[in-house]
Amino acid sequence: MRVPILAVITLLGWPAFAEAELALPGNAAVRAWQEAASAFDEASLTACSEPAVPADPVAVDRARQAFRELVLRWQAARTWLVGPAVPADLASRIWFWPDPHGSAGRQIARSLASGKSEGMAASGLGMGEEVLFGGGPVGGTEEPGQRGCRLLRAVSGAQADLAKAISTEFAATRLSDNDRRRLLLISMRDSLDRISQEKIARPLGLSIDTARGQRAEAWRSGLSLAAIGASLEAVEAVYLTPDGVAARLAALDDGQVLDTMIRAQFERTKAALAAVDLPLDQAVSDPTARPRVEALLQEVQQLRLLVVERLAPAIGISLGFNALDGD
Repeated sequence: MRVPILAVITLLGWPAFAEAELALPGNAAVRAWQEAASAFDEASLTACSEPAVPADPVAVDRARQAFRELVLRWQAARTWLVGPAVPADLASRIWFWPDPHGSAGRQIARSLASGKSEGMAASGLGMGEEVLFGGGPVGGTEEPGQRGCRLLRAVSGAQADLAKAISTEFAATRLSDNDRRRLLLISMRDSLDRISQEKIARPLGLSIDTARGQRAEAWRSGLSLAAIGASLEAVEAVYLTPDGVAARLAALDDGQVLDTMIRAQFERTKAALAAVDLPLDQAVSDPTARPRVEALLQEVQQLRLLVVERLAPAIGISLGFNALDGD
């Protein structure tokens, strides 16, 4: 008698189906990033399609909105991007940030002067933000606007190609459910480290006198807090995904207590983020708003502690070394 293959897989409990279910939310987030990159490319080409006529402010505004959407979709996808399909330098190719030594800033300045992409940073979203939100002209008949258009088209094309290549390879990557769960927990830790150390603490400084708002990510486009929110939501989504980390924790006899603590900490962290009512680059230097940013940092750090010191040991996963440790 011929037994249907689906029945055999179900009876044997082969991991491919569990792995596929665990991979679905990540694949969706990465596809959404790829679609946003394609939409940004289209909007940029439209804004810069006719060099012989005056710039179209409506088309430029649409390119700005497409840029904002792409930045947030990238933030949402980044935590899910784990495994061999993800190049080590992917984040730098998308946005060379943070830039502690100023190398990205110098590449962008040279590119703005020449109208040609010079260096990795000039093909990334930092260049796109500078062109669209830096105050210079975009499009039209004058050379400064044309330089901006050449650079914007180079950025949008590079980002669309990169996102498409990564999305295709990521969707084709096969990991066991245990390996994917382990890598996603490590990615949760790394994302929380980026939020606390780079996105918040770096512009915050040690005191109001050492605050540097322009160190905030995406401050020109006004996306600093939204980027934190998108990244935090991705970490929570990774935690809650079916057959993921929370499911493994719930299977433990005493896992419910810790799961409740983690979920409550996510809520406190999101509430702290919502309480910051000025753009981050302004809030860090404002005597009234700065304590709210400090409170947000504390909540993110507390969430990170729960993940690293309670969650990982509880489900038997070793997180290993993080590149941000010791910075």
